[in-house]
Amino acid sequence: MTKTLNILDTTLREGEIHPGISYSTNERKEIGLDLVELGTPRIEFPLLSLGRGAKLTDITSATKEIEESSNSIAIIQCRSLKSDIESAQQYEVKGCAVYLAVSEIQRKNKLNEISIEETINRLTESMTLLKECGFKYRRAVLEDVSKFFSAYKGKEDTIENFTKLIKAVNETEATIISLPDTFGALTPGQSIKMFKTARQLTKKELAGHFHNDYGRALTNSIAVIEQELIDEIQVSIYGLGARNGIPDHYEISVYCLDDLNIDIGENRDSFWKTYHNFEKITKIPIPWRHPLKAIRESAGTHIKQQLKNKEGYIPKKKLLHDFNEQEIIHEAGKYLSKQQIQILIGSLVDEKTVIRITNKIAGYAQLRGKNILPIEVRDLIQKDTGIKLSIEDVSKVIYGSNFGFLILKLDPKTPARVMVDDISSWEGVEWITQIYGSIDMLIACQLKINEENTLEKVKKKYRKWIQSTEEWFAE
Repeated sequence: MTKTLNILDTTLREGEIHPGISYSTNERKEIGLDLVELGTPRIEFPLLSLGRGAKLTDITSATKEIEESSNSIAIIQCRSLKSDIESAQQYEVKGCAVYLAVSEIQRKNKLNEISIEETINRLTESMTLLKECGFKYRRAVLEDVSKFFSAYKGKEDTIENFTKLIKAVNETEATIISLPDTFGALTPGQSIKMFKTARQLTKKELAGHFHNDYGRALTNSIAVIEQELIDEIQVSIYGLGARNGIPDHYEISVYCLDDLNIDIGENRDSFWKTYHNFEKITKIPIPWRHPLKAIRESAGTHIKQQLKNKEGYIPKKKLLHDFNEQEIIHEAGKYLSKQQIQILIGSLVDEKTVIRITNKIAGYAQLRGKNILPIEVRDLIQKDTGIKLSIEDVSKVIYGSNFGFLILKLDPKTPARVMVDDISSWEGVEWITQIYGSIDMLIACQLKINEENTLEKVKKKYRKWIQSTEEWFAE
C-alpha cells in the first residue's frame, strides 16, 4: 500500500475538550511547534470566544509560526455561522473547518428542527464564504452523520438523505468532506460502508474522525485506512478528546509507517520526543498502556528472552525508534529470571548456586509482597556467597543503567513529611526514606525521566531545605 494519507492532529482543539485539559498560550505554541517538527501536515485549533476573556494571540502566537513552516498548515474549526467564519479569518491561517449537525436527533435538539434542505443551504453558504475569505483548505463537517449507518438512526437518517447531503456538499466550494462518528458507536463494517457510499458520490477528499465511546476509534480508523477510503485521518496525542477521546496520533501514524508503507510525511524517529515533550509541557503522564510508556518486565521467562534477544518480545522497529536501554526495566520479583543472577555471578559460582540464589531472592520478594531493589539484591548475594557487587552493576541488570540513589543532607527545619509525600508520587521513584545521621533522606529512583534529571528536579523544588546532594551508584 503506497497511498498518501494526511494526518490532522487536533490535540490543540479536540484535545482541549477532554475533561481537565486547558492549555496556556505558551503550551499551545510549544505543542504546535513540536507537531511541526514531527512533520504533521495539518494542525487544528479552536475558534476562541474572544468576548469571554480570550485573546486572539492565544492562538495566533502558535498558528503564525506553523503557517511559516514549509510542510504544515493551521486550521481553525468553527460553527456554520457567518460571524464565526469572519472571526476565523482574523487568525490568518490557510484552513478552516465548518461543522453542522445533520442527524435527525441533533437537528431537532441543537438546531431548532431545521430540515435536511436547510442544512444543505447553510453548508453551501458557509463553503462559499470560506472561499471568499481566502481559505485554501475548506472542510465541511457533517456532524453526527454516522447515525445514518448505525443501529441508532432516526426516521430521517436514511441512505436517501445521506446521498442527498453528499451530492449537495460535492457541489459546494468545500475541498474536503468530514464524516465523523460523533457518538462513537460505529463498527468497522459500518465505517467502511459509510465511506464506501460517500466515495461513490464524490471525488472530493474525505476525512475520518472516530470517537472512542465503545473503544472502536482505532479499529474503525484502521478499517477505512486499509480500504483506502479516506484522505485525512484526525488524531490527537494520547487520543485526548471529548468523552472517551479519539484515535491516538502515535498508534495511527506508526501503523501507517511501520506496517502499511503509507506516505504520511512524518518523522518516525520524532514520536518519542514529541510525546515526552507533551508530557513535560502539560504534566499529563503518558498513559500506562501507551506504546511509548517505558516497559517494565517482571516475568522471568520474558526477562530471560529480552536479556538474550529483545526482539523476542519487542518488535525490531519499536526497538529502533521508540526505546533506549533506560526505558526497558527488568524488575526483581517473585518471578525473578535465573538469567539475571547468571549475568551477575555466573562466572564466579556453579549453576546450582545461581539457581539457589535466584530462588532465595524470589522467595524474599514473595514474602515482601513486592519487587525488591538492586541494593537488596546486592546484600542478599553478598550475605549468601560473600561476593561483593557494586550497586551500579546490579542496577544495570535489575532495573537498567538509569536506576540509582539520591542522597540528601537536609536542614533540620525541613518539612520532611511533605517532601516524602510529594517525591514518592513522582514517576520513576521506587521509594523514599528518612535516615537520621550523616544522611537525612535516601531516594531510590530512575535518575532521568523524559530527559529531566531527577536530582535537578529535587534541587530545584526543595533548594531552600537541601544542604548537600549526591547521586550514588557505586559503593
